[in-house]
Amino acid sequence: MLELACGPGDHIREFHCRGLRVAAVDISEAMVEYVRTHLSHGLGAELLVGDMADFHLAQPVDLAITMIDSLPYLTTNDQLVMHLRCVRQALHPGGIYVVELRHPRDIWFPGDTRTTVNRWTMERGGLTVTTDWGAEVERDPLHQTERVLTRITVEKGDRRDVIESWGTLRPLLPQELLVLADLAGGWRFAGWWGDFDIARPLGHDERDWRMIAAFQTC
Repeated sequence: MLELACGPGDHIREFHCRGLRVAAVDISEAMVEYVRTHLSHGLGAELLVGDMADFHLAQPVDLAITMIDSLPYLTTNDQLVMHLRCVRQALHPGGIYVVELRHPRDIWFPGDTRTTVNRWTMERGGLTVTTDWGAEVERDPLHQTERVLTRITVEKGDRRDVIESWGTLRPLLPQELLVLADLAGGWRFAGWWGDFDIARPLGHDERDWRMIAAFQTC
């Protein structure tokens, strides 16, 4: 399997532990190195530092995933079409691509019907790290993008450090995703769901907190 925009590689490491041959792409060299040093022993892994809109695997895979609403870091139609073509080339015929995105409700009505938690805290060895994703958001309706501030607060004893980083995203809606797949060519739409539960199709229920889309190469 292949994980795009893998970050620390939580998903790829889980698949690797289960005995699968894995591959991963991330634009951050530090993240790819972190994944490399935290993979368990087992089948091989192909880890690439690069753009998820411009990559090539040495060997094709059966499954590709892009999780945690990472696809919107590609902010133009050209980048998204290039990405879909790269993923298609990375998959065996009949391979599956699964994308986790924000529920459309959270794009149309930001802040009103938010169903995701944007703050989380982790603790270890007396160190506390609190992450606020979306601490500030600047929207550009003309380009259909948003600048999002991530604020990380690190505390240990009397010391407190704050790290801030801005990122630009282009939120994706269902119909856009279908059109982009058609433009890329070679994809069959398999369906979408409101959670990681194949029995819960995407809908308006508040329990539908994500948009999980699946495509198959054809």
